[in-house]
Amino acid sequence: MNDKLLRRNVLDVALERVNETPVLLLQGARSVGKSTLMRELSDKRNARILDFDDEAIAEHAEQNMQSLLTSAKTVFIDEYQKVPSVLNAVKVKLNQSSRFGQFVLSGSISFDALPHKTQALTGRIQRLNVLPLTQTEINKKPHRNFIKRLVDSPQSVIETYMNKGVTSANRNDYLKKTAIGGFPMALKQNNSSARTRWFESYIDYSINRDVREVSRIRQLSEMELLLHRLAKTNASLLNVANISKETGLNPHSARDYILLLEKIFMLHRLPVSTAVATKRLVKQPKLHFADTGIATTLLELDETTITNIDATTLSATGHLYETFAVNEVIRLCQSVDKVRKVTYWRTRDGLELDLILELRGGKVIAIEIKSAEKLTNADYTPMRYYQKLAGDKFLYGIILHSGVGGILHKNNIASLPLDCLWH
Repeated sequence: MNDKLLRRNVLDVALERVNETPVLLLQGARSVGKSTLMRELSDKRNARILDFDDEAIAEHAEQNMQSLLTSAKTVFIDEYQKVPSVLNAVKVKLNQSSRFGQFVLSGSISFDALPHKTQALTGRIQRLNVLPLTQTEINKKPHRNFIKRLVDSPQSVIETYMNKGVTSANRNDYLKKTAIGGFPMALKQNNSSARTRWFESYIDYSINRDVREVSRIRQLSEMELLLHRLAKTNASLLNVANISKETGLNPHSARDYILLLEKIFMLHRLPVSTAVATKRLVKQPKLHFADTGIATTLLELDETTITNIDATTLSATGHLYETFAVNEVIRLCQSVDKVRKVTYWRTRDGLELDLILELRGGKVIAIEIKSAEKLTNADYTPMRYYQKLAGDKFLYGIILHSGVGGILHKNNIASLPLDCLWH
């Protein structure tokens, strides 16, 4: 994969947002491509970047903060959280002028994880998450955004897949993509063994360095235990009581550790949708790994073994497949302004839809993910029930499967191959 030929979907979003706010914050996991994005943005503004990952630059910045922040029309600071006091200096500058486009910051730790006193930028900062690569970006076709086309013109998109799928991909092909994930550096590795070593190093660094920057926890072995437990139940409801019981961790510790893993962007919560009212909704969010390459590595699988049909592997691949598809949709939604919120829906009776795209204006698009190549009538039950509840809010329902070809059913429900997300 050649970085020089790779254009990120989020670049266009960042170029737009930097002119809408005094401070633009690019936040996301380490090695996800934030620094590359910063370079592209700074080049367009003919500005240099202050890289606080460099200890010498960070030390110099602490001693000469005010002069550094006035050296350019737009000040770019990479890994700003290394010198938290920079936010106080930024606040001083913003008190003098609220001009848009003054600062672009990037960080590998969530802004919410910083001390409360450093967060006094409300109303003057926009946060933009930089996520792992989409399949369209990997294929160097970043503008082929299925979600955008679906929101703008659902009927025309569905018709593309009515007779045959764009490719002849099957479940095993999708699982191999699931194991590889979307981290640029992981994609550059020459083989599965090298990729596994990269992910193992990434996980180790995240626990031993990034987590320590957020919290002074000492029991890192407990964090590793928790990570392996979460990998086994990835894409499940977040139940801290069960997690603490199965790992032997104190419930408060388990909850705190999960929050820490979210703050370094290794995990993310998918909230329950409340767009369609019903008294029987569950309240727990679902917990997904931010990239399936991490979860696959924790399960000691790779693209050569994830297609095995032994019982242990099969029990894990359904959840991995779901997270792969969920993450792909979330990444595509990032550049679709009409999507206000991405959630999921589940009733206490067990009816569930993996994704609800809540659109501006009140409409919803429901998406269900199935790893099977053929669907049964029962696979449509949750979608039909949700459509009845949603009424006029229901724009479209899509069931993504691992087979070939699409079928348009009555009442704006369609089944499509998973590869429609990137073809």
